[in-house]
Amino acid sequence: MKTIILECSKYKNMDDFYNDIALQMNFPEYFGKNYDALKDCLSEVSEDLCIALADCDAFAEQAGVVKVSVLKRVLFDASRENPKIRVAFA
Repeated sequence: MKTIILECSKYKNMDDFYNDIALQMNFPEYFGKNYDALKDCLSEVSEDLCIALADCDAFAEQAGVVKVSVLKRVLFDASRENPKIRVAFA
């Protein structure tokens, strides 16, 4: 299983998050950097993958609690819809 670790404490905003996950996941250049585009790209994952988010609380302080809560929901929804994806919080 491939694991990507997203060090959320280094993100100042959602763009920082989207840039990092796009880089680590090798998303296509046309990735839209929004919740829907993230869910779409994750729906296409065909290998076993664990997405580990570290220090989400620090990210929520920077980007906003609501935005990070929605992000968590998008990741959980993607993992429910695509059995190849697991989400973990470290």
